[in-house]
Amino acid sequence: MREFSTPEFEQFLQQLQYYNENRFGNLSPFFDAKFLLMESSDDPPSIITFAYPETEVDRAHINQPFNWELETAINQFFSHVKDFDGRSSSAVAGAFLSALQSCIDLENSNLWEYVPDWQSTDELYDYIAFGFTYIIVNRNDARCLIVHGGYMD
Repeated sequence: MREFSTPEFEQFLQQLQYYNENRFGNLSPFFDAKFLLMESSDDPPSIITFAYPETEVDRAHINQPFNWELETAINQFFSHVKDFDGRSSSAVAGAFLSALQSCIDLENSNLWEYVPDWQSTDELYDYIAFGFTYIIVNRNDARCLIVHGGYMD
């Protein structure tokens, strides 16, 4: 397994940086993403441990939601945004999902959600309000996109 990049992923990172630099009401969003080339035997716990060595996968829950649940979670994440540079919350969420989709084919990928134990010192439990970590694996082109986000005050 190794990190790599594409022009689409670089654009996605720029979009995430833009969100990182803006406040939504009383909260500040933060995002991180990693793009990996994988071996065929890589599983979600080994992927997370490779990308985020300070995780505590033995205490976390890893479930396999449907793709529509990812879309619902992203829409919920941006739902309280009333006006973001003239765009509605649904437009911001749509732009986020479109940029994510440009990096990896969601329809032909397996999706996992990583949920750290709130009582752990897991580096991915770093948000005060809603947060998420998704592992999106497309075995056809041996790519994995990890997207992590949350809110700080």
